[in-house]
Amino acid sequence: MKPVMAKLTGHKDHLEAAKAELIAMCPITKEYEMPSEYHGILLGQRGAGIRALCEELQITIKVPKKQENGETLNSITLKGTDDKLDNAVKVLDDRKAGYAKEAESRYLKSYQLELAVPQDFHSKLIGIGGEHITKLRDEFDVNIQMPDRSKGDSEIIKITGFQENAENAAKAVEAFCDNLMQYVIKDVQIENSVHRRIIGQRGRGVRKLMSDHQVDIKFPRNEDENKEMVRVSGPPSNVDEAIEALTALEEEFLQEVGEDEALRSEERRVG
Repeated sequence: MKPVMAKLTGHKDHLEAAKAELIAMCPITKEYEMPSEYHGILLGQRGAGIRALCEELQITIKVPKKQENGETLNSITLKGTDDKLDNAVKVLDDRKAGYAKEAESRYLKSYQLELAVPQDFHSKLIGIGGEHITKLRDEFDVNIQMPDRSKGDSEIIKITGFQENAENAAKAVEAFCDNLMQYVIKDVQIENSVHRRIIGQRGRGVRKLMSDHQVDIKFPRNEDENKEMVRVSGPPSNVDEAIEALTALEEEFLQEVGEDEALRSEERRVG
């Protein structure tokens, strides 16, 4: 932007004061030392941090982009009136100490390890609606990234966080997989006419059964020859308990169906 010339006229005793006031109102630019590793913290999520700071300080702040060599300048550019910049420098000086601690925390939390998990276990590790993997992430305060099969690393999961947390999460995943190794699969014959009632509206019934007993339950598909065979997989004792629950529901629903049929038969006879 080209400089704009301003001409002041008036009594000579007042011109210098007017000139000083006018200069004070003009924005100036100042480079401020800010290590590049703090830039992301300053920007905040989707730039929310820097927008809030600019509004608070009533200045503009420009964070440099990476240079062609991949490096980023260890400074930021401040623009505003002289008094606003003086205040901004004081505020940023105070905040840099907090940025330093946060940058160190981010660095320590970036520890990553890789773990090979058989592909057959991935869906169980994730859990219904992501419930199990979310529980692991929250419990150990880590990020667990499932593999991208398109890249060929179909068995490798990545765990990122503080080293101790990541290692403990890895141990929990390994223990989970060891438990899966001991899983059994059992089939049980359940009257086809009550399948829908057991499954429930939008699958709520069967999801509750699986959650309560920590098992996987598969009902027959339309193309399956045996329409009454229900497959239950999981830890041996859990599978037995789930089968007991299924047969109890079958008996309860069949009894209700029988009572409904008897009532309809009676109504037809009376009618």
